[in-house]
Amino acid sequence: MPTERIPPREFFLRIAEQYAATNTTQSTSFATNWFRRKVVELRNTNRLPDARVMTNMGANLRSQYNVSRVVNRVVPGHMYLYEYIAESYPMRIDYYDRFPLVIVLEPYRDGFLGLNLHYLNIKRRLELFVQLSTLLNNENYNYRSKFSRISYDQLKPFTKYRNAKPCIKRYKYNNVESSLLKVFGPEWEIALFLPLQRFKGRSESTALADSRRKLA
Repeated sequence: MPTERIPPREFFLRIAEQYAATNTTQSTSFATNWFRRKVVELRNTNRLPDARVMTNMGANLRSQYNVSRVVNRVVPGHMYLYEYIAESYPMRIDYYDRFPLVIVLEPYRDGFLGLNLHYLNIKRRLELFVQLSTLLNNENYNYRSKFSRISYDQLKPFTKYRNAKPCIKRYKYNNVESSLLKVFGPEWEIALFLPLQRFKGRSESTALADSRRKLA
């Protein structure tokens, strides 16, 4: 009998509860290794939720903090996951990620600018996350946590936050094909390791190689 996937509405809650039981704080080598092992375990047992299902959850979905996960508009400094189809592809861009994991930098009337962490490999993704942690409004990694001092101008000229350069992308609300799913502070690290990226127009290895060239 095939192993049942963890239902998307329970996914982050289950992982957060298991992690809390270790009594370990975030951003430690133990935490990094724990999240990495957990993703490998879930992938090997076919229990990772499907990316499309994960981003198309109902608007009434609520987090374990009794705060709505699904939003209509993004807020700078918060992390979101959603499904996206680029405008007029393939006429205007060579490739894009169908399921972005984005920290929002700037809101616009018709969309937003953000850091899509999927354009980095896991090592660089984690390095950038640790660097950005200095911009947090608190160190508690709770549902109120956000990158309160983050902006495009703050990241330039990409010396301190070098790995951010290939991640900066602009998104339009009209091209978002799913709910905008908010990812809360205690869930950030597991979200970093989830293999939800799906590149359209290029293979993942080619997209990551392109990011490395931009960092050279």
